[in-house]
Amino acid sequence: MASKESNRGIARMASMQAVAHMPMILGGSTKTRPPKVYRVIDGQVIYHLGHCDWFLGNPPEERLYYRHHLIGTFYHPNLILAQYDVGGEAKVAVDTRMPDWYVLWIGTRVDEDFAPPGLPWDWIPVCWTPRAPKDRIMAAGQRMFKAWLLDQGFARPDQNHVELNVDDWYPSQSLHPIFQEVTNQNPKT
Repeated sequence: MASKESNRGIARMASMQAVAHMPMILGGSTKTRPPKVYRVIDGQVIYHLGHCDWFLGNPPEERLYYRHHLIGTFYHPNLILAQYDVGGEAKVAVDTRMPDWYVLWIGTRVDEDFAPPGLPWDWIPVCWTPRAPKDRIMAAGQRMFKAWLLDQGFARPDQNHVELNVDDWYPSQSLHPIFQEVTNQNPKT
């Protein structure tokens, strides 16, 4: 039977590779990646963990939900990339605990058909953006989620649309319009 620590390792591997698009390197990497804006959406800069190192100091403990606002859910069809891809549930939340910043966290849990029983949710901060005057948590979360979703489709910096089959992702009602916009099925006017 797998230990709780090895289950946590499987969950972390899925988050780092599929959610943050960070390759797992044996022995780790000593290279640092300087702060680099990933995208500008609605006039606001967004940073992405897959494109630069986290630079806001120690992230708050991931399991504390104090000021952690759930904005939607979806099914990630490719959490573990293998001979047969394995998906899992995902939750999207905006964290307001970092002064002057919004942080988008995505929590994932691999399908029980693949994973050992008791595989935990794994939360990872994937995008962050400075707070703007008169900004709302949901609006900031949607901008960051749009940036994250474009990265999932491997969009180039000049691309605002990607090819993803929305039906494979089962987004919640609150995230569905973002999936449609990013896949050009219902473009924003």
